[in-house]
Order: sequence, then structure tokens, then C-alpha cells
Amino acid sequence: MKKWMALVLALVMVLSLAACGSKKVDETTKAPDTKGTEKEETEAADTTAAKEDTEAGSAGDVNGDGKIIVGYIAKNTVDAFHATLNKTAEAKLDALVNEGTIDEWKMLDGQSDPIIQCNLLEDALNMGADLIVLLPAEAAGSAPILERCKEEGVPCLVVNSMTDNTEELATAFVGSDDVQAGEMMAEYVQSVYPEGGKYGHVQGVIGNSAQIQRSEGIHNILDADSKWEMLDEQSGEWQAEKAVKFAEDWLGRWGDDLTCIICEDDGSSAAVQTSMNSKGRTDMVCIGVNGEAAALDMIQKGEMQATIYQDGAGQVGKAIELIPDILSGKSVEKSYMIDFVLITKDNVEDYIQ
Repeated sequence: MKKWMALVLALVMVLSLAACGSKKVDETTKAPDTKGTEKEETEAADTTAAKEDTEAGSAGDVNGDGKIIVGYIAKNTVDAFHATLNKTAEAKLDALVNEGTIDEWKMLDGQSDPIIQCNLLEDALNMGADLIVLLPAEAAGSAPILERCKEEGVPCLVVNSMTDNTEELATAFVGSDDVQAGEMMAEYVQSVYPEGGKYGHVQGVIGNSAQIQRSEGIHNILDADSKWEMLDEQSGEWQAEKAVKFAEDWLGRWGDDLTCIICEDDGSSAAVQTSMNSKGRTDMVCIGVNGEAAALDMIQKGEMQATIYQDGAGQVGKAIELIPDILSGKSVEKSYMIDFVLITKDNVEDYIQ
């Protein structure tokens, strides 16, 4: 009996080992099911790519929030020249929204104060701005804006006047050569008074790049001409009332010896010319820069002789035309210059809107 049971047990063990061996062979020789593995790898790759797209954002989407937002930091929203620039910018930026190039934009009023402009940049970055358009209030005071844009990887387009670091840090600058404007004013008064004369100079806001360069242009020409003498030079800070105060003081001090008054903006020159006309000095040339409506109207009426036209609308328009290329990663030129134009009674009709 014991022998019989031992024989049965041995037989069971043999059969069990055979079954296990058969299973191992089947698993080893069976062709691998790669279909499921490939599908899983593809899904994983798609998930990774989607995650990277979300993190990096689309072209131009610096912070990856899925929107393209432009922050427009205006110099101010009150004076006539910048009102023209801002109006042009509004129309062109709205067009970029309508065509789907950007999702939204916001105008921020710098109030001609560089500290306010710097604070407004932080507001723009906090709202998710992917590109900044800057019209600087001052060359030095507004420079930190470009430094912050570089830190955040946000492109910055500088328009009309320059900061101290524009050439180094701006994505592009669009404006005009303000030295040229100063030289053109000086050359015009030379042409009107070939015998020379004595003049007063009303500057803009000290430290603004336009003020610096226009003053440079005036001095380039008249300092080298022995027939000309500067009686006084004061900053009217682009304010007509201050310019008139200086002009009337000069007239009271020097009378007929005061040949002409050179201003660095049209708001000042038009106001000064009006004041001089009212005091019987219609012979006096008062000239400025920008080609603002008031100056053009006076030239058309024969109440003023000339101005130097600055195409501010063309400047800001060109800057905004660069935005699609910048957002798509294309290279743009670092500087775009638009020439000034001397306006007199001979061509004023071409510039009156």
C-alpha cells in the first residue's frame, strides 16, 4: 500500500513540473504585444508637448497665459502732440486686436513723470503684458523701464524720444533725429536774418532726449556763427505759459535787440508768437517743433512764419507695424528714423488736416 501511494505521489509531481515548464516556454516564446506600448508612448509624448506649450506659451506669449497683451505707456494724454500719437496708436492697436494678432492692449498715462511711468510698467507686467510700447518722459528717469523689460524677457519698443539705454536695450526705436530739428530751426533764422541777430532760447523739459538733442542742434549752428548771440536760455518745460513769461521778460529787457525766439515745441512757439504779435513785434520769428494744429493755423493765416514738422503719427504707426514680426520671433531693425520737415506758407496746406 505504501509503495502504491509513493508511486502515485511521484507521478503527480512529474505532471506538475511538466505543466510549469510548458507555461514558462509559452510566455518566453510568445510575440510581444507592442501595440499597447506604442500607444502609451505616443500619448505620453503628446502630454509632454502640450505641457511644454502651456509653460512656454505661443509665439510672443511671454508669460504663457494664453493671451497676447500689449502695454502702451504714454508720455501723457493731454498735450496736442502726444494726443495725436495716442490717437494713432489706439487705432492701430485696435486693428491688431480685430485681426487676431493680439488679444488686448491697455493705454497707461505716464503724466510726463518718469516715476509714474516706471510704476505703470509694473502694472502692465502684473496684468500679463507680453510687449511694451514706451514714449519716455525722460532719458534717465524712464531708463529703468527697459531694464525691467529685459529682466522679464518682454520686448520694448521705444517711440519718439530715447532713454539713456535705448540703443542698448530697446527691441527697436522709432523716432526722428532731434539734433536735425534744432539745426533746422537755427538754419531757418539764419536765412531770415542773414545779417545775424540776438535770440532767446526756450528749452523743453531738461533731461528729455528731445530737449537735449534739439538744444545741441541749435548750438551746433548758431554758436559757430559769429553774427549770432544768445541773450538767454531757460526751460519752459514744454509749457506755453512759462514760455510766454520768459519771452515777455526778454522783450522788456532787450526790446528791439531781441531778434527772434527759438522754442523746442510748438505749444510754446505759437503762444510766444501770439504774445509778440500783440505787442507789435510781428517782425519777430518765433519757431518751434512738431507742426501742431495751432502753429499750422497761424502760418496759414500769416501770423507766424514757420515750424519744424515732426511726424509723430508716423513714428508710433511704424512702431506698431513692427509688433506682428516681433511677436512671431522675426528680426527687426534696431532704429527707424523719420525726417523732420520745414513748414512755411509755401507748403503749410499740405499738412493741415
